[in-house]
Amino acid sequence: MLSVESRAGDVLHSPPYMSTLNFAIVGSGGITLQNHLPGLALCRDVRVTALCDSNAATLETARAKVGDVATSTNYEDIVKRDDVHAVIIATPNFTHKPIALAAIAHGKHVLCEKPIALNAMDAREMAAAADAAGVRHMTAFTYRFVPAMRYLGHLIAQGDLGTPYHYRSCRLQDWGTRNLGWRQQKALAGTGELGDMLSHRINFAQHLVGPMKRIVANVKNLTPVRGGAPNDTEDWVAILADFTNGATGVLESSKLASGRNESWRSLWLPGFPFEIVSFPILPIFAAFDDNFRAFGSHHREKSVTVHQMKWGKKFEHSASPAHFPHVNAE
Repeated sequence: MLSVESRAGDVLHSPPYMSTLNFAIVGSGGITLQNHLPGLALCRDVRVTALCDSNAATLETARAKVGDVATSTNYEDIVKRDDVHAVIIATPNFTHKPIALAAIAHGKHVLCEKPIALNAMDAREMAAAADAAGVRHMTAFTYRFVPAMRYLGHLIAQGDLGTPYHYRSCRLQDWGTRNLGWRQQKALAGTGELGDMLSHRINFAQHLVGPMKRIVANVKNLTPVRGGAPNDTEDWVAILADFTNGATGVLESSKLASGRNESWRSLWLPGFPFEIVSFPILPIFAAFDDNFRAFGSHHREKSVTVHQMKWGKKFEHSASPAHFPHVNAE
């Protein structure tokens, strides 16, 4: 039986009368082709039954990857289908709310790309509607489910790393001044680097360390023109945080770290007497009691290595997802 973890960590089981959980995807562009379709293909008892995109050519590209499924350029036609049980929303940010509310009104479970809305008021309205309808709702914080993150969370929950003192994350990339389309228009995107990229690292922090009780933050728009078009979203954001458990946090994200390119690697210098380390995908760092430092790294493989450093000595825990039960999707 399929089980899907919700935002709060609950488990969504396909109903006993349902052998397969049918998904519709609204928004058939890059994130769907690169992430959602390959991810769903790995899940047992899951089937993509419908696709939607306002661009007919984009829709046809995705349909060719999936095969014989229902398609429409109108999301309202898709969310009301009886053969759709859950909807993935992978569209520009300003469209998330109306699509989500329409899907919820038809009793569909919803997974929505982040940021889920243009502002907190809209996000709360969407969540309240889903709760009232009794459907599952989830944000696409996909990195939460990679083996390294889950194993690191497992070690922290077990107490193997002690009490967390500090959390630090850093995503530095170089996007230059190229045009980002709707992503550089606040009216369509809501935020820039904060919602687009740092939101993942905020989610890491709350997942691994716990809720933040106090923050001070700053944002900067250093490229008011991108690719000849106005840009009113932030290129850089940083946060200092206090967690409810007493830990501290430093989070930073930038599109303008010259020379870094648009890769998935971020340069890391923790400030301790260790070598500079470059991490793929998960540039996170945590300090625990007894002078332990821990970080996770992965390349999307099935195995994972979580490293611990103590006064210059390095220890490694390596395991496959099967070694920690809550990683498995069944």
